[in-house]
Amino acid sequence: MLKAEAAANDGHLAIDTEAHFVSGSFDPLGEGGDAFSLPEQIHTIEAGAFENSGVQILRVPESCTAIQTGAFKNCKQLRMVWLPGNCSVDSSAFDGCTALKAIYAPAGSQAASFAEAWGMGKE
Repeated sequence: MLKAEAAANDGHLAIDTEAHFVSGSFDPLGEGGDAFSLPEQIHTIEAGAFENSGVQILRVPESCTAIQTGAFKNCKQLRMVWLPGNCSVDSSAFDGCTALKAIYAPAGSQAASFAEAWGMGKE
């Protein structure tokens, strides 16, 4: 469903917090919980797209080049995020994500600069 929505909207994704967008296919640490791996067709995660959702672990695909204002605002259970190196992340994209402990991105990338500004680790 996400692939079709992204394809229909020139790679842009704006979704609600209903369960139909959930995918449990990515669980890098084998811890269970709500984990999301977004489809490769995603180019932009729009403002408020995941706001208040229960996502805990997130991998953003290499195709994503922008995460907009408040895209993950108040995702209180979000613990880990993997970002592609070429992704521009708005400084308020993860506001209110109080459980966020790790943002990973390739060293030297613009995404790593965002992660470092948050005081997080990098790959």
